[in-house]
Amino acid sequence: MNRSVRVAAATLLLLLAGHASAGPARERFDAFLHGLESMEARFRQVLLDERGQAVDESTGIVSLQRPGRFRWDYSAPFPQLIVADGDRVWLFDPGLEQVTVRPQSQALGATPAALLASTQPVDEVFKVSELDARDDGSAWLALEPRDSASNFEAIRIGFGAQGLRAMELRDSFGQTTRIEFSDIRRNPVLAATLFRFTPPAGVDVIQGQ
Repeated sequence: MNRSVRVAAATLLLLLAGHASAGPARERFDAFLHGLESMEARFRQVLLDERGQAVDESTGIVSLQRPGRFRWDYSAPFPQLIVADGDRVWLFDPGLEQVTVRPQSQALGATPAALLASTQPVDEVFKVSELDARDDGSAWLALEPRDSASNFEAIRIGFGAQGLRAMELRDSFGQTTRIEFSDIRRNPVLAATLFRFTPPAGVDVIQGQ
């Protein structure tokens, strides 16, 4: 699965606070993020092709510590790990015995996460609009990149009565990555070591561009 999708999804929770458009989704979003310092949740991620058919599925745990640190830990079907420590982003694939590391500002530059290290308002980068509520009662925001060179055509963020429910990212190939969140813990005390990464001995370390 495209790593830029994973990085964008992992950081999107951090990017949009206070910048969404007005409406039910904005209200639920603000209520969820007000005072948010850390979060941990389980996720189910499904990649849908251009026909809407599921072609890949993975599960794991996402942890974040604002500002700018996250851990995106994939457990099934294959372990993979993405860690942002505030300075660099580490992508570890145990199966390949390979680590890719990039400066965080560069790693996020081609994704919605570009706003993570800047003060640029979201609505300067995206056209943000309120969507109709879905049958399950969730309220949704749509974000359309203003830059035609973006890796993403559209991003949707859904909120239920209890807060964040799902994110959907559609890429330029017509594929959609849907991420559903559950067991969300708000402001847990997270160990600082979660957001540090040291490459295991013997793995290849690649300096990404």
